[in-house]
Amino acid sequence: MTSAPSFDQAIPATAARKVEFISLSHLNPSTELNPVPTRGIDVAYFRTYVQALEEGGFDYTLLPYGAAGADSFVVASAVGQLTERIKPIVALRRC
Repeated sequence: MTSAPSFDQAIPATAARKVEFISLSHLNPSTELNPVPTRGIDVAYFRTYVQALEEGGFDYTLLPYGAAGADSFVVASAVGQLTERIKPIVALRRC
């Protein structure tokens, strides 16, 4: 027989008092399983996606960065135009 471990129910004094939720934004409905032959931004899709994040209570959204994709900083400014709640995070890589 397997039982769940017992955990202390007390919240440690060092625990954060606020929880923030981060998502990942997609610029179009393309996936690996169902690719869409575009690398651009589907504005209607992105607007609906950001609205769903806002309704879901997210605080931040991570925006993908790639040389072949849309400029992440332009997309970040678009997030600011679509919502006041969600703050964009641009993912940059150092090569």
